[in-house]
Amino acid sequence: MPSNADIVLWAVTTLAEAFAVYVFVLWRIAREFRFFTGYLVFSLTKSVASYVVLRQYGFLSQAYAECYWTADVLGTIILFASVGELASRTARSTWLAKQIVEIFVGGFAAALLLSIAEIPIRIMFEVSEKLFWLSGVFVFGLCIWNFWNTDWESRKRWVAFRLANVVGVYFFLNAIAYASFYLALGGGSFLGGLASAWLPIGASLVAISARPSTS
Repeated sequence: MPSNADIVLWAVTTLAEAFAVYVFVLWRIAREFRFFTGYLVFSLTKSVASYVVLRQYGFLSQAYAECYWTADVLGTIILFASVGELASRTARSTWLAKQIVEIFVGGFAAALLLSIAEIPIRIMFEVSEKLFWLSGVFVFGLCIWNFWNTDWESRKRWVAFRLANVVGVYFFLNAIAYASFYLALGGGSFLGGLASAWLPIGASLVAISARPSTS
């Protein structure tokens, strides 16, 4: 069963996701970052649906497991698309943005091909895991690229780099949680929950600092 800390983190994450979606829509960032906003909306829906299924069927039920894993696969795919969107928004030219989109489409195809050897029913789960860490690699590259950019040409580009930094911290926390789990150090679940809470909180901070009135 989830611990009290997990429940608190879930509540904080759900509220943070709702607030992030509100701010993104209010200050029209959702119009420029549709996939990222879609990921926040999906995560909020996932949190509420998981709670309903958990209360209805229990933590160890097959219904909860199916809900969790299906949502995890879909969420990872949307997250991957969101990272691609951030990368394309940081491009200075339309040509470069198109090249970035092609790279991300190729990355999705590569993750799919690398999972063909798995049992068919597990293919999407294997693709999901590969896409998750591939997204982390791309975000790490964006964070490094951010250090080389000091001239912000537009509000959209500034927001894209700041959101990339937020997502970079999210993947860093998940990497620590992943290592902690497999090295049996403990605390993996808490760190994973902390990462999930940080993403909407960090995104909200970026949105607040990029209000249209200050651009």
